[in-house]
This record gives sequence, structure tokens and C-alpha cells, in this order.
Amino acid sequence: MKGRLGIVFLIFFLLFSLGGCLGKADNQQDLSFSRSEVVEKAADREGKAFGIEQGEKAQPGQKEAEKKAARGSKEEKEREAKKREVLPSSGVKEEKARLIITCYFGKKVLLDREVFFREGASVMEVLKANAEVKTAYGGGFVSGINGVESRKGLKSEDWFYYVNGICAEMGAVEKKVNPGDVIWWDYHSWKAGIANTAVIGAYPEPFRHGYNGKVKPVKLIFTPSCREIAEKLEAYLLGAGVKEVVREEWAGDMGVSRSVPVIIIGEWEELQKADYLNRLNQAYARNGMGFYWGEEGLYLLNYEGKKMMLHKEEAAVLGACGSGLGDTSPLWLITGTDRESIAGLVEMLAVPDKIKYMYAAAFIKGELIRLPLD
Repeated sequence: MKGRLGIVFLIFFLLFSLGGCLGKADNQQDLSFSRSEVVEKAADREGKAFGIEQGEKAQPGQKEAEKKAARGSKEEKEREAKKREVLPSSGVKEEKARLIITCYFGKKVLLDREVFFREGASVMEVLKANAEVKTAYGGGFVSGINGVESRKGLKSEDWFYYVNGICAEMGAVEKKVNPGDVIWWDYHSWKAGIANTAVIGAYPEPFRHGYNGKVKPVKLIFTPSCREIAEKLEAYLLGAGVKEVVREEWAGDMGVSRSVPVIIIGEWEELQKADYLNRLNQAYARNGMGFYWGEEGLYLLNYEGKKMMLHKEEAAVLGACGSGLGDTSPLWLITGTDRESIAGLVEMLAVPDKIKYMYAAAFIKGELIRLPLD
């Protein structure tokens, strides 16, 4: 009888000891191994205690955990290989650029960092070296970045990229990166017929490093009432590293034919007399600038080009556009209901980060608003 009680007590003691080990491991969240590893280690100890060698019986979830670990290891090796392809190696000239990844017209920032690359690297190579990327259509179309993937249906959402604030004219695989470039990927809803050919959120680009590695002088055109504002803006541009700014007084229909980037500053009452700017305004539903001047006043638009808000006074806007994709000489338009509002908006450009990640901007009664609206 005493022998039997002794055996029962020994079995109970072993079970209690093993159960306590598993429970403790599950509760220790700061351990360096995962919950599945804890279970497998405990199961191994349990098997050896009863004379069973590890591997004779697979534990639940063990094979799946091993497969997952193998996949993770393979993906990590692939990422490191891509980095080695893009990052400079010994004897190769080191170049720097900036990579920005955002969602919803710059409202949510996923990544913003200085990146290094070898001479001749493409936009796609730099992206893959610094983010998790999914592609489609043979690898030339980016369908996902860091888990954010394209969506189709009633509301289409995709990834778009800009180099120095200019929407590129070719795919990311073909587009080469130049020193100092700001490569900006943004995920947002879109509507057929609307083109954001240029954006302001990479300021002081494209005026500082140009496009395709070619830097052009900046032409700053102003109406007589905005001469002092233009002088301030010129100082801000030069202070931000822009090499050459040429000021010129407004003389009618200017900005139509551009061989260099152009910034136009003036009250809309004066600028609307120019046929080119008037036609650009009437194309508000397609030009992607985010605003429209109507008879009632200034309308702020959503991403579909629909009128959302009306402002009749104390309002100014800043938008950019090109004559097409990859336009090396985009137009920036700074205009408003009155000189004071225009001056307030230009004052924001004294600090480039004020309009960082913005597609376009409005300055309403002293408040800076990103465009397009939700």
C-alpha cells in the first residue's frame, strides 16, 4: 500500500513540476524567445524526462513555426541582397537622396529618411532597399509598400511617386535617382481624368536640385502690388539653397510657355485677366491643384475635384502643375483675395517644413490648410 502511494506521489510531483514550468514560460513576456519556442522547449524537456528523444513526435504548431521562421529568414536575406545592390560598396561613389512614403495626400507619414545609393540606381531599387514592396504587371508597377496595398472597386487607391515634387514620366524601374533627389511615394484615392502633375510638399524642390539632375534658374513673376512679397520669397528661396532666382514684373499673359520653373504671385482679381491662368482655373476638375476661383469666391476642392468649401475673403492658395508628366519647368501659383493673405501664405515658405508632405495649400484667415480636402 505504501509502495503504491509512493508511486502516485512521484507521478503527481513530476506533472506538477512540468505544468509549473510551462505556466511560468507563458507568463514571462520579456523572454527573448516566442511563445511557440517556449512550448517546444518545455515539450522537449518533458519528453526527455520520460525517456523520449526529441524529434520522435512533432509538437502541434512546430512544423508551421519552422516554416514561418524559414520564410522570414529567406525574406531577410533577399532584403539584405537588395540593399547590397543599391547601397554603395567599396570603391563606388556614395550618393544621398531622401525617401518619403506617405498615405492620403501626405496626411499619414510611413517613412521619411535620408538614403544612400550607388550611382545609376533606380527609384525602384532605392525603394526596395528601404521598404517592403509588392509589384504587379511584370514587376514594373508598385502595388504595395509596407503592407499598404492597391485597392480596386468603387474607390480605387494606388501608389504614386514624385521626384522633387514632379510626377515622373516613366516607371520606377526606369527612373534613375540623382544626388539630392526627394523621392516621394504617396498612397491615395484617385479619379480618372485628374492628374497631380506637380506638388508643393517637397519644397524647396524642384527649385534646389531640379529634375533629372539638371538645375534651372527660377523665374519669379509678381504683380506690382506684390513686389515686396516677391522680394521676401526670393530671400527664402536663396536661403533654402536655390542657386538662382530671376524676378520679373507681371506683364499680361505670362507662364504659358516655360523653359524654367515659374512662380507667379498676385491677387486673383489681377491674374484672372490672363487667358492662360483663366483657362487653367476653368480646368479645376482635372488639374489637381485643389482649388477653383468662381464668381462667388475661392472654392477648396476634394481629391475628386468637387467644391467643398467657399471663402470670399482673407484667403490665399498655393498650387503647382506641369504641362504633363515629367515637366522640368512646372508652374507654382500663389494667389489670393487680398495682398495680406498672400503675404501670410508666403511667410509659411520661410520654413520649408511648414508645407512638407502637402499636395497644395490654402491660407484662410491665418490658418494653413492642406489640399485636397477630405
